[in-house]
Amino acid sequence: MTELDLYLIGSVVTEANKVLQHELKEGIGPYWIDIEDEIEQSILNGIKTHLAYVERTGNALTPKESHELWIREKDRLGWKYGPVKDVKLKEHPCFVSYLTLSKEQRLKDYLFSKLIEAFYLWNKEND
Repeated sequence: MTELDLYLIGSVVTEANKVLQHELKEGIGPYWIDIEDEIEQSILNGIKTHLAYVERTGNALTPKESHELWIREKDRLGWKYGPVKDVKLKEHPCFVSYLTLSKEQRLKDYLFSKLIEAFYLWNKEND
């Protein structure tokens, strides 16, 4: 996939997450074009890892694996658990084990993984 493809996927997964945040009555994050560089790179790293997994196995990461990947990436960047998301303090309420998450929060991991798988399959079909 090209760098442009990665940015397209980043934009779509970010907007899908914003829709879920709205429906769940959460604070809504920024648009892809307004996202901070560190967060953008974190999302792109997650996308690249997901794509490599799909390429290698033919399957998407499970939502649990996706969440564990997200935790590792956030930990690498110095994030920790906090009761509310705070970008400046690098705290996030989802910095917990997958099984501790509410079913609504687990849906975000499922959606992220499946959207990336869909882009992979679409790209493969149109090569």
